[in-house]
Amino acid sequence: MKRMETTGLIIKKEKLASYETSVPFHELILKDLAPFPGYYDSFQVPLPDKELIPSHLFFVLSRFDYFNDDGFIRKTLSIKSATGIEFDAASGQLEAFNILHPCIRIRLQKMDTIPPLVDAYKNAGWDFVRYKQVKPYESLIKIKTFLTLEEMKEGVYRHTLRPEEFFITIPYMPDWKTFEEITLLIRRNSEFKRYDAALASAYTRRGLLEMVRIYTESCTPGQLQELRHIYCREMNRELCK
Repeated sequence: MKRMETTGLIIKKEKLASYETSVPFHELILKDLAPFPGYYDSFQVPLPDKELIPSHLFFVLSRFDYFNDDGFIRKTLSIKSATGIEFDAASGQLEAFNILHPCIRIRLQKMDTIPPLVDAYKNAGWDFVRYKQVKPYESLIKIKTFLTLEEMKEGVYRHTLRPEEFFITIPYMPDWKTFEEITLLIRRNSEFKRYDAALASAYTRRGLLEMVRIYTESCTPGQLQELRHIYCREMNRELCK
């Protein structure tokens, strides 16, 4: 069975708002209000208890050196070692105040560890955007991430560390508007509807492997392969318009 360990990109749209606490932060931290909206919001699937805690927080930064991934990884590992906090961090980009901002996406379970985590990243040299109350809005988010994929069928992969995430290969990377339109069309005309879709790219020796990231808790390899065929068909139709 083919296995792939590589870095890649995830592009998705999420509803964000400022993360509010009884003692406000001086730094801008955003939370996701609707994780995996295509799966939960569209079909009124109740959020599991683990999702009632924001699954992702975003430390919004004023600057970030995207060519210094090794520095980010080393400092993050150093912060984990020094603080003893269990968390996952990834660099990315999001829209805030109609401007693209670099960000650090944080995944953790204990919210009381946020203040020392913020202090640790500030002490490591990252400059945060100052706090401002942000009402709910939608933003495209681009995240650099590590992918550990195992092929289930041709063109269909499963993330071995996150079993609810699957990846299906597509012929090219569409713009987000086209991708949303195709996804809506497919969902309306397919029996398999309960999933959230995002765009993804994985780095390989031959270049970028373009994919759709599928989040779902109930599917079969056959359903995913059929979904891949439909995405490829609809995307190729777009090229002929």
